[in-house]
Amino acid sequence: MNKAYLQMIICQFKDFLREPGALFWTFVFPILMIIGLGNAFNNDAGLVRNVSVITNDNDTIYNFIKSETKESDLFADSVRSFEYVSDDSVMGETRIRFLLVDDKTASTYLKKGIADLILSSENGQVKYNFDPASSDARLTQLLLSNIFRYGQPWMGTERIQPIVKKGSRYVDFLVPGMMTMGIMMSCMWGISYTLIEKRSKKLLKRMIASPMNKSEFLLAQMTTRLILALIEALTVFLFAYLIFDFTLQGSLPAILLLFLSGNIAFIGIAILVSSRTSSTHMGNGLINFITSPMMILSGIFFNYHSFPDWAVNIISKLPLTIFTDTARAIFNEGTDWMQVMNASVILTLLGTVCFVIGLKIFKWH
Repeated sequence: MNKAYLQMIICQFKDFLREPGALFWTFVFPILMIIGLGNAFNNDAGLVRNVSVITNDNDTIYNFIKSETKESDLFADSVRSFEYVSDDSVMGETRIRFLLVDDKTASTYLKKGIADLILSSENGQVKYNFDPASSDARLTQLLLSNIFRYGQPWMGTERIQPIVKKGSRYVDFLVPGMMTMGIMMSCMWGISYTLIEKRSKKLLKRMIASPMNKSEFLLAQMTTRLILALIEALTVFLFAYLIFDFTLQGSLPAILLLFLSGNIAFIGIAILVSSRTSSTHMGNGLINFITSPMMILSGIFFNYHSFPDWAVNIISKLPLTIFTDTARAIFNEGTDWMQVMNASVILTLLGTVCFVIGLKIFKWH
C-alpha cells in the first residue's frame, strides 16, 4: 500500500513536469507579475497624484504653485500643469501634479478618475472637494494638507467638502468598472476555459461526427455568452441603482452599443486563446496572463493616471481600459452614442479579427 501510494505521487509529479507550459504559469508567471507590479507600485517608480485646481492669478494656492513647483508639459490633455516633488528619506518621493482647469473640466477629470480631488481656495481658506469613500482621494488630501499646513505658514484654515453629486462619487467610478470587468471575466472563463476543458476531455472530438461546422459551434458559444454577460451587467446595474442610487446619465442606445462591442472584443479574444490549447494548465495560465494585468491596471478599482506618463499611454490602449473609460463617460458624463463610436469600432474590430483567426486555426482535438 505504501509503495503504491509513493508511486502515485511520483507519477503525478512526472505528469506535471511533462508540461512546460504548466511549469511556466505555476512558477515563472507569478514572479514576473511580482516584478512588474512591485516596480509599478514602488515609491520610486514615479507615481503621480493628479489634483484639479480651480484658481486665479491672485489667490494663495496659485502663489504656492508658482513658487514651489515647476511647470510641466507632459500631461496628455495639454492643460497647464505644475509638479510638486518632495523627497523624504522615510516616506520616499511624493509627486503631486496640479492641473489648472475651470469648474467644468475639474468635474470631468474627477468623474473620469484623472484627478483624485478638486482643490480651490477662498479668502485664504483651502477647500478640498472629493468623495471620502475614495482611498486615493483621502490620501492625496492628507498629503496636500501636510504641505499647506506645515510648509506654508500663510495658508489659512482648511475645509473638506464631500462630493455627493451623482457621477462624481467613488461608487459611480467603481460600478462601470465592475460591469466591464465582469464581462471580460465571464467571456474569458465562460468560453476559453470551457472549450479547453472540453478539448482536454475529448468531448469536442465527438462533435466532428455531428452535422455541425466550426463557425456554427463558435457562434453558438458567442451568442450564449453574450446573453449571459448582458444579464450579469444588468444585475450589477440594478443592485447599484437600488442600493447606491446609481443611474445612467447617458443614452441607453450608447451603453447597449458599447456593451455589444465590448462583448464582441472579449469573446473574440477568448475564442482565439482557446482555439488550439488542449491543456487546462496552459489554458488557466493564458487566461490569467490576459485578464490579471488588465484587471489590476485598467482603472477598475483606482485611478491609473497616477502611473508614469509612459505607462498611462500603454494602459489607455488596453481593451478593458477602452471599454471601462467609455462606459464611465456614458454612465457619469452623459456621453451619447455618437461620441462612443470610436471605442465601439476599435473593440468590434479587435473581437472580429481575433474571432476570424481563432476560427481559422481552431481544432477539435
